[in-house]
Amino acid sequence: MPDQNDMRAVILDFPNQLIRGIDAAKNVQLAGRFDKAVVCGMGGSAMATAEHLQALATTQGSNAAVWVHRGYDLPAGVTSSALVIASSYSGNTEETLSAYDAARELGCTTIAVTTGGKLAERARRDGTALVELQTKAIPPRLAVGESSAAVLMVLARAGIIPSPETELRAVAAWLKPVTYEAESKALAANLMNRIPLVYASDQWKAVARSWKAALNENAKTPAFWNHLPELTHNELAGFSAPAGNPAAALASQVAVVMLTDPAEEPRMARRTAITAELLRNHGVAVHDVAIDGATPL
Repeated sequence: MPDQNDMRAVILDFPNQLIRGIDAAKNVQLAGRFDKAVVCGMGGSAMATAEHLQALATTQGSNAAVWVHRGYDLPAGVTSSALVIASSYSGNTEETLSAYDAARELGCTTIAVTTGGKLAERARRDGTALVELQTKAIPPRLAVGESSAAVLMVLARAGIIPSPETELRAVAAWLKPVTYEAESKALAANLMNRIPLVYASDQWKAVARSWKAALNENAKTPAFWNHLPELTHNELAGFSAPAGNPAAALASQVAVVMLTDPAEEPRMARRTAITAELLRNHGVAVHDVAIDGATPL
């Protein structure tokens, strides 16, 4: 395990988290068939886990719905036939504990994904399946590799998606965080003293939101996100304030990070390029970051 106080070491260890996530969940036993899975979590435990997995379950042809729930209790419409995954890195997230208790009261099959805390205590007390994460004592936002891999494996064990193990191992072998270090430092320098706006196409909106949260928590700065094509129907107009309008000064105070997919659908790729051009014409700094990798995961 890396030194928890060494941010760089934790980042470089990220691929190993995927393997630890596989190992943490590989022996989970879940009986029955489920018409939906509800992933309950807040902050980092929901960001990387729930929304990425929701998208992945869809792309992998899941026949069951995967819901994301951020809040207390459970969403209306959840029945006892749902699998409820309570994801809390610390195990002490108030909203997630509430959702876990509501699922137990409703008679749902529940599973806890956590490093410990009250959630692990309740799971052991109730005989609930427990996936205990091994990457401990780091900020939850940095443990997304292990928690995401673990929840993917749980969804597979529940029969909701095909097993992701082969792909997860391939990603762990392929991903070399150090190769992004120079680009990351350059981008960080360009974002200094500006409010970052992270944009991506609809299929990558969970990634844009994750970037936004990481900027908030790591850099202690306001940051915002949006996705195309929706932002071109409203938010983009906000940058067209005429000279002399105080809002026109906004351009010098923000910087856009445009997450671009080289394999993007042609119409979306064109819209993204035009959006970047319009923003630059209004004096907004736009920094393109290419998404790489062979698969969505």
